Amino acid sequence: MKPIELTDKSFWSWLSNTEPGSAISEYLRKIRKNQVESGYVLELLKEGYTDHSSSEILDKLSYFMPRRYFLEVDFCAKTYATIFSRVFPPLAARVGELAYTEWLLYTEPGNLRYRDHLIHMFKVAYAGSQLLSMDDLRGKITSCQFASGHFVKWCNGKKLDLPSFGMEERAEIIDLAFFFAALFHDFGYGYYFHRKYQERLFRLYKWILPASDATDTGSEGVQMVLQSLACEFVKNNHAWLRSVNKTNQAFKTLEASVVAGFLHDCLPLNHSIASAFFIIDIAEKLWSAKAINSKLYIALHLAAEAAMIHDMTTEDRWAHLQSLKQPHFLDSDCHTHVPLAILLIFTDELSTWNRYRIKAEWEDNKVTYSMDQNGVPHEINITVSNDTITIQPLHHDYPNLTKDPIAHAFGGLAFLKKSKRYKHLNMMGYKIYVKPRHLR
Repeated sequence: MKPIELTDKSFWSWLSNTEPGSAISEYLRKIRKNQVESGYVLELLKEGYTDHSSSEILDKLSYFMPRRYFLEVDFCAKTYATIFSRVFPPLAARVGELAYTEWLLYTEPGNLRYRDHLIHMFKVAYAGSQLLSMDDLRGKITSCQFASGHFVKWCNGKKLDLPSFGMEERAEIIDLAFFFAALFHDFGYGYYFHRKYQERLFRLYKWILPASDATDTGSEGVQMVLQSLACEFVKNNHAWLRSVNKTNQAFKTLEASVVAGFLHDCLPLNHSIASAFFIIDIAEKLWSAKAINSKLYIALHLAAEAAMIHDMTTEDRWAHLQSLKQPHFLDSDCHTHVPLAILLIFTDELSTWNRYRIKAEWEDNKVTYSMDQNGVPHEINITVSNDTITIQPLHHDYPNLTKDPIAHAFGGLAFLKKSKRYKHLNMMGYKIYVKPRHLR
């Protein structure tokens, strides 16, 4: 197979090409053909999307963001608007707020290590599309997903007719699910940012009531989330729920509270629970409005499940889940039941080429911000040979770089090793090697 090159040139070419048959236009075509009536959801929600506040926000940001980065953010925001206009039109007018939140996250003094996520989500979509162009990998993911026990159980409970889907339809669901997962998996950073500010404000202004509990089982939103595929995964992997007698009459009564407890405890630990909430909310509003068919509904729930799991790679970012094989709830065989989540984790770590952090320089009477790409690869090459995927990061000549950041990032996914003695990670039967360039 021809090597995959992850570079800015190839990425922007992929994203900006809107000609018929291009990648983005193909995703939009697949979305369009699985909608029942895209205008129906607008009528039902009584929301328009002609609000001009989004362009006003971007106009203001253009004066305060480094120019090159602003142009990239502006382009991605407009692409989000195009996608939202196809998927969920009421959000098309809100894309300026994505850019605004991104800049606030950068300039928050307590969050100086923040790195780009708005452009990054499109890079994840790009990297995933390149890997899914491998027929063998796409076929394995599709087969594993549609044989996943908790997924089949959830679909049956929702009366979704999985056997009626042919192989091409199943593969199309996988394509759309990953596209949605990639583009929305970091949307939870906005909630994370808001929560931190609330904590600070409440300490200072005691008369400000803290936010209502977003995981209160009595709320309509949580009742909706509890019926999701993501929560079916939690039920299947929760340590306490695994230990009790499920035939007990009291079990069903307790189950919802236990899963809501998981959401409550994990929501502050990561940004991925909030990202999943966002996707589930869209999926259920579209489904109840009869605006989408079952294929698009399933794709959105698969995306929410993958987004929920993707930030739970270290043990300080999740609670209550349990694996039968090791302390982490994910292991080297977890691709058999959550293959999209594993692909999202994999591409999330890959998509760091030319990724921005902010650099602040202080003088007596001014602070100058610039976008810094120091310490990240400028290009990542991927070669596939039989059952092996080799990742080769190419770095600028950084004299202060003592360890390869890609090798370090993948080293944090040790739960994907079959055992400690293995040097490689395992993904869908492929051995994953990172071949770091020699660093000075």
